[in-house]
Amino acid sequence: MRQLVLQLAFILVASGLGARFARRVLHQPPVVGQILAGIALGPSILGAWAPKLHAWLMPPASSALLSAIAELGLVLLVFQVGLETDFRKHLRGSGMRTVLVIGGCAFTLPLVVGFFLAPALIPYIPGGVHDAFGFQLIFACAMAITAVPVLARIFAELHITHTRTAALSIGAAALNDMMGWVVLGAIAAYARGSWNAISLITQLGAIVLGLLVVFKLVGPVLGRILDAELGANAGRLSSRSVGLILFVVCVASLVSSTIGVFALIGGLVVGVALHGQRALAAEWERSVAPLVHALFVPLFFTLTGLRTNLGELRGGQAWLLCGVALLIAMSTKLVSGYFAARMCGEPRRVAFAVGIAMNTRGLMELVALNVGLELGVLPRPMFSILVVAALASTYVAAPLLRRSLQLETASADAATGLAPVPSAPRDVS
Repeated sequence: MRQLVLQLAFILVASGLGARFARRVLHQPPVVGQILAGIALGPSILGAWAPKLHAWLMPPASSALLSAIAELGLVLLVFQVGLETDFRKHLRGSGMRTVLVIGGCAFTLPLVVGFFLAPALIPYIPGGVHDAFGFQLIFACAMAITAVPVLARIFAELHITHTRTAALSIGAAALNDMMGWVVLGAIAAYARGSWNAISLITQLGAIVLGLLVVFKLVGPVLGRILDAELGANAGRLSSRSVGLILFVVCVASLVSSTIGVFALIGGLVVGVALHGQRALAAEWERSVAPLVHALFVPLFFTLTGLRTNLGELRGGQAWLLCGVALLIAMSTKLVSGYFAARMCGEPRRVAFAVGIAMNTRGLMELVALNVGLELGVLPRPMFSILVVAALASTYVAAPLLRRSLQLETASADAATGLAPVPSAPRDVS
């Protein structure tokens, strides 16, 4: 227990310093600084410079417990994402077709290109690949994913969630994530040797049934109970209400994990089902979300950095491989997002902003990479390479997106008298 508390203390201090450095110096989302903090505490820096201190501070025996705590935090985080993000608004009305086209194209093109280019990369991966087809699948998925949490928080901090660009980007990213989880589920089934037509049909049927139960039964009933609780407690969440929410989220996560689509999906679906409860969302953000963002989320991102060993990227070949992966990831997202938006009649500036927005990977790609590592289909050297590529794509995309959004809103501000947007978000995770 003493060792766990010590590790958490070091991780939280390092991630806090890293997040502050990312915001103040790099003008980047805190996730970048948190992963850099993990890299500093991991084998890349601390392990290389002070191996005895690293072995004492971060023993391998404790990694399973830390990972379990981080996974619980991720379930709560995606519940918050579902609670805060109005997916129904983004996927209805005149913009529905545009969102579906952008989301579909921005996922399919990177997925296909990644799948067919992956075999050409295998000979250059340090240590090789023991499951070529599994690697193709996880590499393609990593190329295709976009992070809703990163996008949602960038738009929220810029106070432009009402704009069409924000609606199109978040809606398309949400569709990307949904498709990504399906692909990850298929990869998990393949890696566990249970991939066949019957199991796939059964899984899809269980998903549909689960969604119907949550949206038609659990969500409305839970919403009424929580609404009554909030009314009886002057708009505050009681410990009983928080316990009920956690129970439902954990049960939904257990069910989604059982049917093979990962525990995170259960938390996300419950959050989306409760999105209409705006008083609940505001109170959750006030009373519970700070703990999630202060403890669980930094732990996950820092653990991802701890798993990354830059020492495995020795020589120009490994870094060239990293550059190729980054080029594939960014170019396919930008091209597919831009031309899909243009095909739907969007202006060039909006289409360019949407294409850039599709490159903000952050949380969801890191989840996919960790899943691939745990399933054994992603070699550890390639895991490190793709983490670096994910960091780089987010690093490049964030200022470009910020700049393009400022350009987009500048003309609208001049016409409406609105104040200009801030130059950088305060907290994006």
